[in-house]
Order: sequence, then structure tokens, then C-alpha cells
Amino acid sequence: MEDAVAKSKVFTPEDLDPGPDEDELDDVRRLGRALAKERGTPALLDWDADLVGTLLDKLEQQGKMMSTLRADPSTSEEEHFRLVLVQTEMERAKWLVRSYVRARLHKIERYAQHIATTPELHARLSGGELAHARRYADLIARHYSSSVLDSLPEWLRRMDESSGGVSMVTKPNHAQPVLIYIRKDCGELVLDGDEVAELTKGSSHLVRYDLVERWVQLGWAEVL
Repeated sequence: MEDAVAKSKVFTPEDLDPGPDEDELDDVRRLGRALAKERGTPALLDWDADLVGTLLDKLEQQGKMMSTLRADPSTSEEEHFRLVLVQTEMERAKWLVRSYVRARLHKIERYAQHIATTPELHARLSGGELAHARRYADLIARHYSSSVLDSLPEWLRRMDESSGGVSMVTKPNHAQPVLIYIRKDCGELVLDGDEVAELTKGSSHLVRYDLVERWVQLGWAEVL
């Protein structure tokens, strides 16, 4: 795996083209792309409040419209069939919202202590997510204290110990390899061993996340 990452395996655009640019997608497909990005990256990404809020508003409006049409005796059989199709799309959108929230919740709980004690990460979370991260970190700390740490000497009770160069706080592994698709030319990328990869539009690469994180954040590179 390390050799593959170091050499930045290159695919052709025909091998793995994830589709149109972000501004050409509807909200459901944009959320699907956000879910794939959240699942494919080791670090917690920014909470897309506008996208989720817009999609939830649309689902609420469509739900009310569906209820009205179903209760209307003048609604034809053909229109009822169309309502079934609309309901199917609504369920798909709801599944994407739940999956997106769960993917983020998994990271938040895994890195709760790191998130709670790192102020610069707080802007990436919604208010509810940040509150949950703090509560979860406190819950874990109290659990460890009551079950293990309180029985140890005082100097062994800290949960943020980093002696020997190994931190007890779980953090994202930014050196984890990710598969990316380049949507805008990003120039050259210097890899391990002074090798250079051309991040040209339409190409795909298997590289360490920390080397391309800024391009992923900008949307110039998409995690697959």
C-alpha cells in the first residue's frame, strides 16, 4: 500500500469519472457526493448546513403536498402512481441525510476528546454536533475515571498523556491514503522520494490525504 501511495497510482478519466461538477448537481446528488467525501476522508469535514437545511425544507414541503394530494378525492390513479415515484425519491433523500449525519457522528464520537479540546475544529461542526462531542468526551472521561483511572496513582490518571511520543488522544490519521478525482488543475504534487505527480483535471490518484487536503477542502479534488 505504501509503495502504491508513494508512486501516486494514476487512472485514466474513463476508468473512474464521478460525474458532473458540483454546480451542475441537484441537492440530492450533492448530498450523495458530500456523503462519499465524508466517508472517504479520515478527518471530519465542514458541516454543510446550507445543503442539509435546504434539502430538509424541500422534504417538508413535498411531504405536505403529498398528504394534500392523497387526501384529495379528485386525484387520479395516474397521479397517485406519480406520487409513489415522488415518495421513493423522498425516501432516498431521507436515507442520504441520515447516512451523512451518521458518518459524521461516527467521526465525532471516535475523535470526541480531540475535537472538544481543539478550538480550531469547532467551526467544522454544527451546534448540536459540538455539544454532542463535548458531552461524549466528558462521558468517556468519567467512565474511564470511575472504572480504571481512580484506582491508579495520581500521575497515571491523565487521559491526554503523550509521553514517549505516543498520544493517548485519538486523532485522525492524515497520512491515510485516499483515492481522489481532480476536477480542476492543481499543479504538481511532490511525493515521497521527491517524485512528482501532475494533478491535472480529469485524472485520478491514490495519495496521502495530508498531501491533498487543501484541494479537497476547496473542492478542486474529490474523494471517491
